[in-house]
Amino acid sequence: MRPARTALRAHPDGLAAADTGASPEFWQATFNKPEAVVPADLRIYWSWRTSEGWRAPGNPRWQFAREPVLFKMYVTCALTGAHERHQDEACREFIRLFLPELEKTLAQP
Repeated sequence: MRPARTALRAHPDGLAAADTGASPEFWQATFNKPEAVVPADLRIYWSWRTSEGWRAPGNPRWQFAREPVLFKMYVTCALTGAHERHQDEACREFIRLFLPELEKTLAQP
């Protein structure tokens, strides 16, 4: 049995997910596995952190080419049917609560 392929269900769009000073930017997209035994949808958020904060540029390769330090974060949420909205809100809430704690760690020398 071969692994199920993942397909992009909706094109990525921007998201400001947290209140940590400068608004962090995240891309978000929904993927699904239509060939899986149990079809599954995933909402994935991603962003890059530089000295200017969390950003989601259209062309990160060029935007961050000269950055001496770069972090990338993915947050993945499984979405299931009728609970999709609640699960997405929980994922956004996780990002909102996690980023300030992560910033404390990343800001240490």
